[in-house]
Amino acid sequence: MRHDTKKAVEELYSKGLLSYCLTLDANADDYVKRIFGANNYTIIDNVNRLPEKLPTLFASLTA
Repeated sequence: MRHDTKKAVEELYSKGLLSYCLTLDANADDYVKRIFGANNYTIIDNVNRLPEKLPTLFASLTA
């Protein structure tokens, strides 16, 4: 599945579309950087922190 995701991300990039990953998987460091790139993901390791993190994340993506 990770290979499929990486391929989809690469295909989007080749068409000029950037993708961004927001994950709740605390172990995502093992794979998301390889799939989405160094600056194209955020890991939130506790779902309860999601409401506090979303406004800042949204602002950084739309700036």
